[in-house]
Amino acid sequence: MTPEDYGFILDKGMAAFMGDYLGRRLPQTGADAQVYLATDFHRAAMNFVGRGILPLCPIPTFIPYETFCSGRGLAPMTRDLFRTPDRVQAAMDVAHAENLLSLKAQIAAARPFAVYFAVSRGASQFLSPKLWQRFVWPYVRSTIETIVEAGAKVFLHFDSCWNRDLAYFKELPKGQCIFGSDHATDMHKLKAELGEHLCLFGDVPAALLTLGTPDEVYAYSTSLIQDMGDGFILGAGCQVPPTASLENVKAMVSAATGK
Repeated sequence: MTPEDYGFILDKGMAAFMGDYLGRRLPQTGADAQVYLATDFHRAAMNFVGRGILPLCPIPTFIPYETFCSGRGLAPMTRDLFRTPDRVQAAMDVAHAENLLSLKAQIAAARPFAVYFAVSRGASQFLSPKLWQRFVWPYVRSTIETIVEAGAKVFLHFDSCWNRDLAYFKELPKGQCIFGSDHATDMHKLKAELGEHLCLFGDVPAALLTLGTPDEVYAYSTSLIQDMGDGFILGAGCQVPPTASLENVKAMVSAATGK
């Protein structure tokens, strides 16, 4: 992604930009995206429901900062925020408006329990408070509010460290979000700040699941369950890595089920 692409988005919209971007610069990704978009996720979700399994979040969403930063790169994106902040924000607003319209339509069609909302580069650790409050938080808040108004919960797959700005999440509707930490955000700080406001999820580290022993995984998981108390879901930080041992995953499940 180049600085000129902000102008393309302002002139023609985000959907047109993504079609051009994937078609010309990432053709294989574009082809994969077409397969992804053609998938009937509602039918796939119903297959699980028919077997007694509730899909947590079959619909994904993102904020413009994540998309732009992935395309530009972390350092160039940061320079853009200082050199052309108004242009970047204007392009973000166009992209965000389109995303919210699409998101509402998807929720109406699939009626999911929750929407998967992922943010990582927009975490507190990467931006000054001034930049974060302008280019990240308003878009996070309005995305969550839109999802809740549409009738779904929100699974906040929030990688990286959010310790600095956890108090902002008290502005969100109470009891409507699950905060999933990847082990970078302090779970005990999460509990202290937001334990009465939203559900907590996490945060057995990928390194522990890969390199630890079953006893170490079980001990960590059990301690976390005891410390977090009600309103907590035990799970891997971010995701279970493909290098995790089966015995370690079983130990994590055992800590949660008592079996």
